[in-house]
Amino acid sequence: IHGNSWLTLPHGLREYAMFIAPRPSLVTVSHPLTGVMLMETRIMGGGTLTLDGPERGGLAAYVIQGRDA
Repeated sequence: IHGNSWLTLPHGLREYAMFIAPRPSLVTVSHPLTGVMLMETRIMGGGTLTLDGPERGGLAAYVIQGRDA
């Protein structure tokens, strides 16, 4: 957390990960190796964002960036 923005890097996901927003946020989810934006959404404080693991085995990783909405 830095000022009005934050960053988290969930990795090693097999099935899914659920993120709970600490405050109302504009969130972008990107692929950690390519930088391709996978999703952009607004989440209310206490709201959840669920990220799925890979469909065919292996592990998934994401870069999640947020800022106050």
